[in-house]
Amino acid sequence: MVVPFEPLAHGIPVLNITCDSTALWDPEVGIYTTGNQENFLQRGLEWEREANLEYYLPWLGKVVDEPIGLRINGGFGRYYHQKGLRFYFDDYGNSNHLDYAFFTTGPTEFERLIIRPSRYDNYCVNTNLVETLFADLGHLASRYRFVALYLNREYWGAYSLRERLDHEFFRRTWGLGFEGLNLIKDGFTEYGTGQGWWDFLAGFDQVDDPEDDQWFATVQENLDLASYIDWQIINLYCVSGDNGFAWNLALFQTGSQPWRIILWDEDLLMRSGDLSANMFRFMTARDETEWTQYQAPADFRPWNAQDQQWLTMFRTLLGNSEFRALFRSRLEHLLGGAMTVENLTARVNGLAAVQLPEIPAHADRWEGFRTDWYEANISRTLQWITDRRPIFMTQADSFFTEFDAPPWTGDYTGLVINEYLASNSNGALDEAGDSADWVEVFNGGPSIANLTGMYLTDNLALPRKWEFPAVLLPPGEHLIVWCDDEPGQGPLHTNFKLNSSGEEIGLFAPLAFGNEAIDIRIYGQQTTDISEGRMPDGGAVWVFLDPPTFNRANGDTSGMPEDLPSAMVLSQNFPNPFNPGTQLNFALHRAGWIRIDVFDVRGHRITTLVDESRNQGNYFVRWEGVDEQGRQMPSGQYYARMEFGPEIQTRTMTLVR
Repeated sequence: MVVPFEPLAHGIPVLNITCDSTALWDPEVGIYTTGNQENFLQRGLEWEREANLEYYLPWLGKVVDEPIGLRINGGFGRYYHQKGLRFYFDDYGNSNHLDYAFFTTGPTEFERLIIRPSRYDNYCVNTNLVETLFADLGHLASRYRFVALYLNREYWGAYSLRERLDHEFFRRTWGLGFEGLNLIKDGFTEYGTGQGWWDFLAGFDQVDDPEDDQWFATVQENLDLASYIDWQIINLYCVSGDNGFAWNLALFQTGSQPWRIILWDEDLLMRSGDLSANMFRFMTARDETEWTQYQAPADFRPWNAQDQQWLTMFRTLLGNSEFRALFRSRLEHLLGGAMTVENLTARVNGLAAVQLPEIPAHADRWEGFRTDWYEANISRTLQWITDRRPIFMTQADSFFTEFDAPPWTGDYTGLVINEYLASNSNGALDEAGDSADWVEVFNGGPSIANLTGMYLTDNLALPRKWEFPAVLLPPGEHLIVWCDDEPGQGPLHTNFKLNSSGEEIGLFAPLAFGNEAIDIRIYGQQTTDISEGRMPDGGAVWVFLDPPTFNRANGDTSGMPEDLPSAMVLSQNFPNPFNPGTQLNFALHRAGWIRIDVFDVRGHRITTLVDESRNQGNYFVRWEGVDEQGRQMPSGQYYARMEFGPEIQTRTMTLVR
């Protein structure tokens, strides 16, 4: 069926590409045709053709009219009748880039864009489903918009408008610059050397002790765990047939920052035959035999040694208890939030609602694509998501039992109420500068404790009075909860105060684990600025502490006002990675004006934590992962910068939503 050129008749944005027919179809120089030398497979500037791009919005009309360079885009998809296209804005028109808001959020300057074909029904939804999910979790990714294309005013069907992941994506669009940029895509280095990544990956074969703290610190210096863990979880759940390794994965590094993963171009997802595939076992396979045993039925990739390195990396990381806790906590967070059946279903339905009005015209344009097939794929995908969850949960339970990860049931061994101050007048100050009462929780157990969903109360008859936010507490560490009846001041501020005349404090398990009492303290009359705590930490004997040992081992008097610091110090934030908040301890060796800011990876200031004069002493401040307007920031790396006169110190912080 011939579709007339009526760009405003579509319910989605429309592109019209005008290009000389010779440049497209001539057997010698045409880039779209097979021609005399498989022209559409040719690459580089020699096979770029001058063209013009018009962009229409159904509610505004034509909003872009620009000369461009046009090339064919893609790998195997170049063999399709409906091919991907690449647009170059540099060296054309009045500027070396195009400034227009093609996407609903984010930067608006581009030197390259691509459109990916919707040749098969699953290409319309599945890859866009997981890539937009990955982006919405706060990771850098190619943005997406569903569009219709006309080629020389002839209808060419539905496409996905995307950003091309090349050096200009990082430099021009996201302002990360060229300095120190390394980019690996489809297993090949596209910019920089990339050798650092391959050396890092190969090093997992030689790890003697994954529990070694220094080794794990080195891992975090080289690999952004936030993007790696989310990439891994999405692929474990959705059973990708091309999830990385040599294909369909982008890795980038800027300067001395860790390598970050971009989930990209994953079409082979959520296929019927892969519903029961155990990707936990596959992604930790020890050798070719286990690779073959656990490989998803619809995945036909052959084993090779480079692929095995990725599996060795994941298996080795799981040998580290801190990584296991981070991974397990993040998995539970996603399965209870962004990746519930309801939320994934809503995401599929949202994509389909935008796409479906265009599908009949697309089906008429391309033989082998039918509207009923598209609709059947939507139904099949929704059913797959529903059926996959119980299978996945059972596999995860078995898998984490083997790897001794935090169990599905609550294990709070060693978690206690360790110290409290019920009448604070001149002691530690909270983020608002108030002398608030506080309770200190201590983890005396052997592994990281997940406090998420636990409860703290001052009335044992009301065990669910105040709920903990998402908090991980490593072994041997303390956590301060401010009992000031000021919950609006931050996630670690309760909705009750402590009574200096005496009352009760109770620490209770989450509802999912029976809401049982973990620790209880009943106390009597208290004295102002004298705390009561266990001696030693986690011990059975309670003593009065004067001065209180706020956020330190009980009996430890270091850091008290009489033990004044001799140098300016900004300590590493704790916890790190964190969700939702983290604490920065800092010391001043003299009185003066102090400023602490938080910046994102592009150098944009997110918020100011401290900007005032302070005396010599030891202090702390918390950042709750929000900007100055109180909006939650996405997962990623951030920088705390402390400026004290001519002295400046910075710390890298990793937020994991």
